[in-house]
Amino acid sequence: RSPFYEDTQIIPRCTCALIRPRGGLLVTTAARSHPNANHNDNGPSASHNPASGNDINCQHNAGPINNDCRAIDNHDNTEVGPTPAPATIGLLAFGDAGSGDITQMQVAQQMQNWAGTHRVDALLEAGDIVYPDGSPARFATAIDAPYATLRASIPFWPALGNHDVMWNNGNDLMSYVSMPGRSYEKLITNGNVTMQLLVLDSNNVSPTQTAWLESKLSSGSPRWRVVMFHHPVFSCSSHGNTQSVINAWLPLLTANDVDLVITGHDHNYQRFQQGNTTFVVTGGGGMPTYPISSCVATPTLLASAQRHNFLGI
Repeated sequence: RSPFYEDTQIIPRCTCALIRPRGGLLVTTAARSHPNANHNDNGPSASHNPASGNDINCQHNAGPINNDCRAIDNHDNTEVGPTPAPATIGLLAFGDAGSGDITQMQVAQQMQNWAGTHRVDALLEAGDIVYPDGSPARFATAIDAPYATLRASIPFWPALGNHDVMWNNGNDLMSYVSMPGRSYEKLITNGNVTMQLLVLDSNNVSPTQTAWLESKLSSGSPRWRVVMFHHPVFSCSSHGNTQSVINAWLPLLTANDVDLVITGHDHNYQRFQQGNTTFVVTGGGGMPTYPISSCVATPTLLASAQRHNFLGI
């Protein structure tokens, strides 16, 4: 439950940042490379020495270092960190993907490539599944086409975003992807290790949902607790912090030592730490990205990138 640190790795058409704490949780974010990037098949790679803090380091294998081989935290050391143990439980998370265009398809293909060599027990989408308004007419292009191969063997557990509820309050979408409710719990167990996933609807930060969250966080003793909803607790980008979430849910998340909070809404990658809880914005699933801007009333922004991305856990 220590703070996460990150590695980066450049592969053809994909930039990956690995986030690891002690105890076996592995989080990876992979961002689609700039279309002008000149990668070779070997690709430059990078990794991190945990003794050096939050640095992300680029170590070159071949070819010139370009803008795609850059540290998300803007450091340029070259020390190599440890190889992680095989994952006991694995997830793929992403958000704000539902463009239905070639960019969404490219990110989905990188996710599929990742899943081919890593354990993935579930796909998590942190809302805004179908742009612009959650219309059923867009389900085929925004859900079926990009993720058909992944969903054929991996369960899909999304949260509702603000665009998703514009059409019939999201009811058609919930039915289409078999969501059990606007807030729900999933447990993943492998041997004696259990991960609790709690999904919330941040479009309506209601007392009912808050009571449900408190009840679920007070139950059981899973090794890992992960919470996902759409609107970011903290963000140094277009939408900024979500005050209703800060008021109602943040005290519960930190008091109960939730390990990871996954959100979207701002179309980029950001990582924060407060107490024992890591907060990630992973809103780069397919829609045009947003710039990183000044932080207001947030913890330290530990990492950020205006890139299309996904998160591997």
